[in-house]
Amino acid sequence: MKKAYSTLFFLIIFSPFLLFSQQPGKLSFQVTPGINLPLGASKDMFTIGGGGEIVVQYSMPFASVLFARGSLDYSLVPTLAENSLSLISFGAGAGISYDVIPKLNLAASFSGGYGLGIYSGQTGGKCIYRRRGGYYLLFLTVFRPGSRGRVPALLLPA
Repeated sequence: MKKAYSTLFFLIIFSPFLLFSQQPGKLSFQVTPGINLPLGASKDMFTIGGGGEIVVQYSMPFASVLFARGSLDYSLVPTLAENSLSLISFGAGAGISYDVIPKLNLAASFSGGYGLGIYSGQTGGKCIYRRRGGYYLLFLTVFRPGSRGRVPALLLPA
């Protein structure tokens, strides 16, 4: 019971800061380059590759810590054979973003979409979902170094 009162006290005291920490109704665009490093057993099949992601994100005017997002992602994964694997995915989702201090942002999101793989002229695709979490250091308005984890998962069997 004491824990419930402590949680309620925390929410009452800090909820104004949580609700007004972001800029409401803000539309942002993000372009992220990436590098694909094969780990574990995949080192025997793939080499270092690259790619990128384009994200459009909109913070909700009624609750500024909430956002909606859409993304388009491309990865090129060279194999040890002569061919390369191309991965294209797109999706939409929602999440939360909170500025812990003015220069440090924490974010987490969930999205669903479709992924398409192309190898040796053959294609195959599946529905996917992603869970993301990360932190961003906000040095400049346009430059935000940080770290992000992304876990893609397949929803439908092949």
